[in-house]
Amino acid sequence: MRPIRIAIVGDGRASRLIAPYLPNNYWVLGRTLDNSETIIAGRDESHHTLTLEHIIHKLRADDIGVREQHMIAPTPAEMLADALEVFVDQARDLNQPMAATMLASAIKELKS
Repeated sequence: MRPIRIAIVGDGRASRLIAPYLPNNYWVLGRTLDNSETIIAGRDESHHTLTLEHIIHKLRADDIGVREQHMIAPTPAEMLADALEVFVDQARDLNQPMAATMLASAIKELKS
């Protein structure tokens, strides 16, 4: 499955004025907390007119400010390390220092 991509349309226009620029695979999520920008999201399709780059180009062609908002997601190794930290605490609680040490070492390796 293709990742969801997000962009911020930052010129204060109402969301209903941004929606016509979007193909069916993108949608208006809503407004930012300060209500000054519109958030759009969707998944790129293989045809070039169904990509975020094309949407950004169309908006900018009409002098509408827009920028892609890159999401920072944890890597699988970081997610595994976070999950293992629970077991370190449990090993310590069960008075299993060797297990706790081995798990902590694995976590350190995953995070490096």
